[in-house]
Amino acid sequence: MSRAVPRICVLLTVTLAAAGCGALPPALAPEALRPAAVRGAEAIRPELRAGRREVFASYEVPGRAVWSSGPLRGVDLSGVAFDHPRTATLISRQHVLMAQHYRREARAPVVFHDRTGRQHIGYVVAVKGTPGGIRRDIAVGRLLKPVALKPYRVLPPRHDYPRLLEGAPVIVTDRERRLFVHRLRRFTGRLVWYGPDPEEGLSKRLIRGDSGNPSFLLVNGEPVLVQIQSGTGWGVGPWISHPENFAAINRLMREVGGTEQLAVVPVVP
Repeated sequence: MSRAVPRICVLLTVTLAAAGCGALPPALAPEALRPAAVRGAEAIRPELRAGRREVFASYEVPGRAVWSSGPLRGVDLSGVAFDHPRTATLISRQHVLMAQHYRREARAPVVFHDRTGRQHIGYVVAVKGTPGGIRRDIAVGRLLKPVALKPYRVLPPRHDYPRLLEGAPVIVTDRERRLFVHRLRRFTGRLVWYGPDPEEGLSKRLIRGDSGNPSFLLVNGEPVLVQIQSGTGWGVGPWISHPENFAAINRLMREVGGTEQLAVVPVVP
């Protein structure tokens, strides 16, 4: 018997509401996700082929940052706190997602840089994670105050992503603030495993210290958060939009405090 796909509500982020935006962008058909991811990866391939993979031209903490020019600048990573090896990724204006085994603890600063290079500093005041080791390597922290940056949206919870996305290109970050293209190789339960891109030189074997770094599908120019790294090799970690992981993250967001939940890219049916 096939599993029913959960019904979801598409959440408007505070950013959209505050900006007075109208309707959400048109919903994507599920079969449009793979072609969109391919187009997104193609946009940055020329830079990676030329050996230009650094997110920043210069980076200082405390201080300003200068984003790299060219196509890489089009990948908005202002919601990723690269200031510490224990990377944190913004999933609401007041919540960050981390790897449970490599997380920041309460009272730790979290430094983001907006698209102008100006830094935004938050402080973790509460953090909770899921049990289960690498299979549930998820932690959520709440910041003392909301930050004036756009959090990342995720895909809605579904059980059919293996059919829809196996083999699709994914944008991977590492602790040295660089970008790579990998492939979604296989899904096993709540985990997703990456493989190298067929084009030589665009992928990297991840190492200790890359844990917690986010990866994205580039969908119509938007980096959509899909995974955080848990292990070495080509990459493995929790698939955020597996229904159980999705529910666990929303539960942790409530438990650490705050009313916001994961915002999703509309995919129908």
